[in-house]
Amino acid sequence: MLFGGAGSSKTWKILYHVFTRALLLEGSRHICLRQRFEHVKSTLWPSAKEMCQSAFPGLWDQIETNKSGGAWTIKVNDSEILFGGLDDKERVEKHLGAEYATVYINECSEIQDENAVNLISSRLRQKINGRHLLFCDMNPPAKSHWSYKRYLEDKVKGRTSFKINPIDVKENLP
Repeated sequence: MLFGGAGSSKTWKILYHVFTRALLLEGSRHICLRQRFEHVKSTLWPSAKEMCQSAFPGLWDQIETNKSGGAWTIKVNDSEILFGGLDDKERVEKHLGAEYATVYINECSEIQDENAVNLISSRLRQKINGRHLLFCDMNPPAKSHWSYKRYLEDKVKGRTSFKINPIDVKENLP
């Protein structure tokens, strides 16, 4: 879990790790989610494309997207990076038939239903040569929100959180 103020590069950093894993784990599947699919299209897609072009020169030319734009395939190794929303029960359930190496929940403090996150997390079971990872990010949540309790209060083995703010990455900001 990365948490902190807007503009601190949380999304960029996690997308970088998702793409790195997709490149290293041939034929793997990774999914990036937000509460609303419309927000995925307006924020995550542009961020993912910008990060990809910046961090992996030439890779963008090796990515093929499906008709809706929600599935990106890296042609050099057949790994997939999928994008989706958790705002519709049918959207959540359509992912239950798939298995993933990585799940990324963007802005999880906007997600009110922790069960949706639990359901998607149960899909972290694709056969890969490596660890399955769940990444989350959020702006500082209310202490009553499930994400605060889960990632900042509970001390569960295997879970960790890092606070990052714009001041921490000031050399990268305009």
